[in-house]
Amino acid sequence: MVIGVVVDAEPICATLLEIVERRMVALRMLLEEHPLSKKVPRALLHMLCIGVLRNYRLLEAALRYCGYSGPVRGSRRGWLPLIIAYEAVFRRKFVGLDKLSRYENIVGFDTLKCLSKLELEDVLKQYGGDERLSIEYSVPLWLIRKLKELQPPHGVESLLRAFNERMPQWIRFNRSIIDSQEAVKLLARIGVEVEPDPVLDDLLMIKSVASGSLAKLDPRMFYVQDRSAALVAHVLGCQAQPLGDFFSAPGGKVSHVVWRCLTPAVSIEISRRRLAFEQKLLKQQQVWCSVLVEADARKPPIRREGLGAAIVDPDCSSIGRIGHSPETRLFLE
Repeated sequence: MVIGVVVDAEPICATLLEIVERRMVALRMLLEEHPLSKKVPRALLHMLCIGVLRNYRLLEAALRYCGYSGPVRGSRRGWLPLIIAYEAVFRRKFVGLDKLSRYENIVGFDTLKCLSKLELEDVLKQYGGDERLSIEYSVPLWLIRKLKELQPPHGVESLLRAFNERMPQWIRFNRSIIDSQEAVKLLARIGVEVEPDPVLDDLLMIKSVASGSLAKLDPRMFYVQDRSAALVAHVLGCQAQPLGDFFSAPGGKVSHVVWRCLTPAVSIEISRRRLAFEQKLLKQQQVWCSVLVEADARKPPIRREGLGAAIVDPDCSSIGRIGHSPETRLFLE
């Protein structure tokens, strides 16, 4: 008889966040590929890591308020106190002090006891102005000041609050294999309730999703993609000549064009690591008519006149990704 071994999510989350910070890689990629992510329910691990990333500055302030003086971030050992603080402050209804006491050697029992009763407003009272916003919403101080210069229509704090709200998710389907009705039925069978997008004919908005359901998606037929990214293939339409994607990784846009039109494509990416990730994605989606080239997009090794259209989506500040990819906050530092 095989006896199941219960594995705590907290140390695994700490390992993943250390990798995210050190290598500046997407949490989503690690949740899909890292072997440790298979040892605990993915939904729990995702919720825990996302919650910590959205509140890491506030959690550090809470730890200091409660007397913790040890390291934070920078290592697995440094992320674990932040994760423990998240459990004690944001999930105290589900994770009691008795469960967290097994981490007494990490942060100390007095700190744990303080965190389990802490009101975050007491922590925030120590700060004012821009610094308080930076702590409360866990974004770099320079970003707060930059946003104030830009004067968003509803104010800076309203925008920061929106960054921490649940972002809508969409799934695109391969309409060369299935139609919209079939896609809705197939997704319902694995626990994903969706409704068709009113404008984009191969996009479905997620209404509800059962734990672990997105991991069951058949990559030949489905792909989770932002609505704005999915719009690109619709704007381009079907081209007679090849498509050039000049900052191609991770490959979602070019694979969408191929799904819709079977258009030959040239994907140019300067990072070998990112190009390898794109190659894997295209293989999973059975996209075979894209040539991957490791090159600098400023000096592409192709003639422009040989292309019917081009996608140019260079790396930017990534501020717009703070909501659905909260690890971006670390990268912006």
